[in-house]
Formats: sequence, C-alpha cells, structure tokens
Amino acid sequence: MVSLSDSSPSVRKQKSAPLSQSPNIVISLEIRMANLGDIRDLSEILVDSFYSHRGLMFWIHPLLRLGISEDLRTRLKSAAPHYSCLTAIAMIDIPSAQKQDTAGVVEMTVRSNYQTTKAKESGGKVGEFSDYLYLSNLAVSQSYRRQGIARRLLLSCEPLALKWGYQDIYLHVLDDNEGAKQLYLNLGYNIDRIESYPNHWIVPRPNRLLLRKTLV
Repeated sequence: MVSLSDSSPSVRKQKSAPLSQSPNIVISLEIRMANLGDIRDLSEILVDSFYSHRGLMFWIHPLLRLGISEDLRTRLKSAAPHYSCLTAIAMIDIPSAQKQDTAGVVEMTVRSNYQTTKAKESGGKVGEFSDYLYLSNLAVSQSYRRQGIARRLLLSCEPLALKWGYQDIYLHVLDDNEGAKQLYLNLGYNIDRIESYPNHWIVPRPNRLLLRKTLV
C-alpha cells in the first residue's frame, strides 16, 4: 500500500491452480496490499457487489463509485498502523499478450466497540469498550466468483492479524446470506452474537451475525 507505515507487514505473492480451464490462458493469483492506483477498480467491484443494478440504483452508481473511491483514498492515505486493504490480482497469460485484472478486495482494521462475547467470558464488565480486529468490504469481481478468491483473501488476513498481536478476527454476515455463511463457517468462524435491526418488525430485515475466528 502506498502510504502504509513501515510497521505494516507485507503480503507475499501467492500462486494458485489455474482459474480458467482454457488451454490458451493460464491464471495465477497475487494477494497484495492495495495502493492508490487500485482505487478505481476496487470501487467498481464494491459497487457491483453491494448495490443493485435495478431501477434508480443503476443511475446513481456513478455517485456511489465516487463516494466509495473517496472513502478508500482517505483510508489508504491515512497510514493508520492497524489498517490494511488487500486486493486479489488475477494474472492472465495469453500467448500474444499479458493481462492482469483486479479480482477482489477485503479491508481489515481495529475497531473499538462494546465488548464482544469473548471479552465477557474473560471477566470484562458489561458495556466496557474493547478493541477488536474487524474485516469488512470483502468482495469479488463477478468475473471471478466461485473460484476460491474470497477464501484466499480471508486467509491472507490471518498472518496480518497475528503480526498486529490479535488472536481473534471478527466480521458481520447477514443471516440469509447462506453462501457467505457457509464460506465463513468452513474457514473456522463461529457465531459470536446475533444482532437485530431496530424496528425490524416494521420493515422486516434479516438479522446480522457477528462471527469470530480464533487463530491460536
């Protein structure tokens, strides 16, 4: 990442099995720190992943991309010691050329919030604030979904967490997102608590699940 402090660890290049079965294309995957030059591609992936393309939403996509781009720029330039944005780069080798695509993204940061279940189990006071490591904005480009990229991004966060001195990683998932839930559970995440939206009986919305994975 362009503006990361020296204390931020680097992520090694990782090569996977070919993501395409075409005999003319060989794809490997690199997980690295995002930089300012990645912002346009990352904001496009995030908008496509989290916002509908239907009706009015289609027309406001440019504004959403702009807002996400500026938010990413601010975070990347902040040089916060406990913030990382990882991006997955699909390297495509073609006999006549070479191409790379931005395939996915995940952000990791330290947050302060009301105590987690683990803090309570350790004897913390109810309502006491505690820091915890949190993952957000995990998204994969539509062209590269169902090829294990989200899994690779999640696993790449774990050595960073340990480097920062955190043994637990937290993230949220909607209760009705069965695909994402299965991915997290398969990677060792467990439900820390179930959170209902305010006034959910007026406007029905699925519960949010706060998941936790203990690394050691």
